[in-house]
Amino acid sequence: MPHSVTRTRVFHASDLLPTLAKLADSEVVIDQQIDGVDYSKMILEDKKPYRKEIIITDEVYGISSVIYKNYKVVNGTFVPLGGLVM
Repeated sequence: MPHSVTRTRVFHASDLLPTLAKLADSEVVIDQQIDGVDYSKMILEDKKPYRKEIIITDEVYGISSVIYKNYKVVNGTFVPLGGLVM
């Protein structure tokens, strides 16, 4: 991928393990199924993205969100741990 190229695709942190393993030509040995998707072809060959949506939940702050294509819906109210600073 050229240095100056920017990608605007939906990518989740869970996709890092399978993607980096593939790019490093390494096999990921795990004892359970993971949610991550290998994005190496999208990075190297500019293929279409695999994900069109991501569901995110944050049990610490009690919020959730759904990202679908170019849209994002957030449910809940975020208040920092220290409270609101005025």
